[in-house]
Amino acid sequence: MINFDERLIRKLKVGDREAQEACYISLSPVIYTTLIKICRDKETANDLLHDTFIQLFDTASTLDTSINIVPWVKRIAINKALNHIKRNRLNVVDIQFYSEKSEDPFENDSLDSLFETIPPEQRVVIWLFIVEEYSHREISRFLDKSESYSKSIVSRCLKKIRGQIGEIHESY
Repeated sequence: MINFDERLIRKLKVGDREAQEACYISLSPVIYTTLIKICRDKETANDLLHDTFIQLFDTASTLDTSINIVPWVKRIAINKALNHIKRNRLNVVDIQFYSEKSEDPFENDSLDSLFETIPPEQRVVIWLFIVEEYSHREISRFLDKSESYSKSIVSRCLKKIRGQIGEIHESY
């Protein structure tokens, strides 16, 4: 990952194409992984990735040169994913997407198959808490919900996953 120093952010602020390209090349794998884990759909993740960088580049002139740009871009992407989920009320996982063999190591992982059983809106909370390491307070502010909402979602989802792991072990 490239170093997002003040010089690079200044270049982004004035629309420098090379700075935009460097930013995209460096951040797009991280942002795409976040989006695919939340949305569970390659096409949607690609669309949201595109929209995230468009918004970043359109609003780059307002960037503070002293900020860490990575969390800011992740926040844009996660907001876009949340809006997509709310807009489309995604509650059903496309089974064919998971049945295809894939070169992507994130798609055919056994932990990933447990993760896919969680509804999308709850998956966002789990992702933010476990992978992105946001606190319950940060998640509550981010989702405009209470801290107890975040805590209960994490608790219920982890209990569900533990139960599924137990079922898997019992079947062997």
